[in-house]
Amino acid sequence: MLLARVAEIQPNSPLLSPLQTRIENQKQERTIDQHMTGRGCVHNRTATCRLPFATWMRDLSVDPKEPASLAGQGRYPTRVRQLEAERQAQGKAEQEHVRQVELEQQQKRKEALEREGAKAAEHKEKLARARETEGQG
Repeated sequence: MLLARVAEIQPNSPLLSPLQTRIENQKQERTIDQHMTGRGCVHNRTATCRLPFATWMRDLSVDPKEPASLAGQGRYPTRVRQLEAERQAQGKAEQEHVRQVELEQQQKRKEALEREGAKAAEHKEKLARARETEGQG
């Protein structure tokens, strides 16, 4: 609205074109941000990004020359890859934690078996000594 007024007053101004470009870029950014943060997304971070990404892909297939679609080409895939990398890193960390817990449990079972084996050997020695003592007595 203000841009239209400036265009009426000074149609040949060298600042008019950059100003118009800047305003359009800000509109595109706002639209992209609205898609990224809204539209009933669930709290799951990957799902939060997938709904707007699907919307963007649908919009892109309708009109690939649409400025909002072009602006989103760099941001959506990058954000999806970032979220996917975070999810994979979290999954790997969880797997490592599970592996560590399993190793600790195996070690405890091994130690318990060794203690039981030592007790059994000690008991066997006592029985052998008791038999020797009976045989001598």
